[in-house]
Amino acid sequence: MPLPKYFKPKKKFSLLRLGQNNDGGYLVGKKTVLQSKVLLSLGVSDDWSFEKDFLKINKQTKLLCYDRRPLTKNFFLKEIIKSISIFDFKNVIYNIKKYIDYSNFFRSNKINKRLIRYKSLKKIINDENLNSNVFLKADVEGSEYRILDDILKYQDIICGLVIEFHDIDFHKKDLQNFFEKFKLRFTHVHVNNSAILDLENNPTCLELTFEKNPEIIGEEPEIPHPQDQKNLSNFDDKFINFEE
Repeated sequence: MPLPKYFKPKKKFSLLRLGQNNDGGYLVGKKTVLQSKVLLSLGVSDDWSFEKDFLKINKQTKLLCYDRRPLTKNFFLKEIIKSISIFDFKNVIYNIKKYIDYSNFFRSNKINKRLIRYKSLKKIINDENLNSNVFLKADVEGSEYRILDDILKYQDIICGLVIEFHDIDFHKKDLQNFFEKFKLRFTHVHVNNSAILDLENNPTCLELTFEKNPEIIGEEPEIPHPQDQKNLSNFDDKFINFEE
């Protein structure tokens, strides 16, 4: 059985890619980026390329980052020592450059340590006194379902959302409820090709974009979009079959 048609955007929207090539990049509208007062990023790990590109477009955005295990100087040091021990000097240079970029980018914007649980988003919004034009990025490896109620509760202050949904074959009721209640326009869908297919050959991991005031440029969405890239470049791409 194909995926329900609510997984398919209804129009073609103006989008640009933010973030590195392959895994870590997302498509969003420039108009939405420029309207954002706050970029609230849940899940950074070792990739802050989306946040970096976002702030290049809107330098006035306040950046708030949260991660279960923020990187430290020791993380990079261990990676460098490990690479030296196996004479992998290419990786040594990579990690040195990565550490310098990490230090420079987060010099004034630290990553707060937080495990995403139920009501985590509510606490962040209240603690930071967020009240309008928040762009939310949620890449939290399955914990996204714990904050769906909070996203719905605070959707009036959210101007954009990029979110990765995992194991969608087990969460179709949750997702249907979310689509029915979330007021932002659904502007883009992309398959993460690192995840398995379900028993009906549908993808189990999708990256989605929602925007409050997107720019419509056509009647039919482009799926896949010309700017989409495979998350894992050495894996075959996976596509979506939608219900009619």
